[in-house]
Amino acid sequence: LSCGGLLAQLTQQGQAVQVINIFAGIPPANRPLSAFARYQHRQWQKTLADPPFQSRNNEEKGEANAPPSVARRASRSFVQIRRAEDKAALLYFNAQASYLNFYDCIYRGSLPENSISSRNRFMTEAPRPQNSFREGRAASGEEAKRAVWYYTADDDIFGPVHPAEARLSLEIARALQAEIKTPAEQTLFYAPLSVGNHVDHQLGFLAATQLAKQGYPLLLYQDYPYAQRHPDDVNRAVQSCAQALSAPLHPQTSFLSETHLSVKINAISAYASQLHVLFGGEQAMRQQVMAYARAVGKGQAAEQLWTTKRIQDQNDKQPLDFDHQR
Repeated sequence: LSCGGLLAQLTQQGQAVQVINIFAGIPPANRPLSAFARYQHRQWQKTLADPPFQSRNNEEKGEANAPPSVARRASRSFVQIRRAEDKAALLYFNAQASYLNFYDCIYRGSLPENSISSRNRFMTEAPRPQNSFREGRAASGEEAKRAVWYYTADDDIFGPVHPAEARLSLEIARALQAEIKTPAEQTLFYAPLSVGNHVDHQLGFLAATQLAKQGYPLLLYQDYPYAQRHPDDVNRAVQSCAQALSAPLHPQTSFLSETHLSVKINAISAYASQLHVLFGGEQAMRQQVMAYARAVGKGQAAEQLWTTKRIQDQNDKQPLDFDHQR
């Protein structure tokens, strides 16, 4: 969404591009869900013509009245659908996709210490086999009620990172570094500026700062669609990121051809489960993306990047874009 035109340019030039999706962990079927996660599922469901995880209840009742087991299966199905959409979108660019196992913010939290699932009570990352729930034991609805959910409303999602996740960006940075196929001097990172203040975008940026400290050059992109809806927040994000990087940031406009803009818009259309929530439908998405691109370039289609002086003139790096699941 934020730099699809740049992706089209780079891959057309023959550069190797790797897109790493951080929050792509698939919750186990026996993982409890918060009421807010179930609400989000109902919102996403509106844009899916034939969702495979509909409740056996009639459609008007929706997931709110679905048995807990049905609701939990839905979380797996939604994440799997979004992964499939992402792969379909990246086919437009011929870019390599990687998926880390960290959960989307709506699934993160911790279970009570006396939980039957307490061996993996901190619910931030999809468990490895040795850390999964006890075989044959599903988390109960009562357990979900007693869990501490970190993000239970829109204000939480667009607020500060939960104190319990203070070190999560370090874990993400280690996981990102493990995915990198090239040495630091041959790699250029594109990371979110965190316009809009989405917690997962904040964590992605904070992880990027850890890698920047290890010598990986960094470019930041303006988060779309938040930059379009909250233009006054761009300056806040720039100042916050500059402070975290201990270096001033400078705008770098990436102009797009009409072909690259078209490729970007067609790729975004692959994210069918999010078009209604983010834009109000596919046609509205096409209009909004085109209008914003022309506004950034003052008449010519463009995307806005931000860079420090140290890497401003480095144009020979191999790009690596790591992004939130959208």
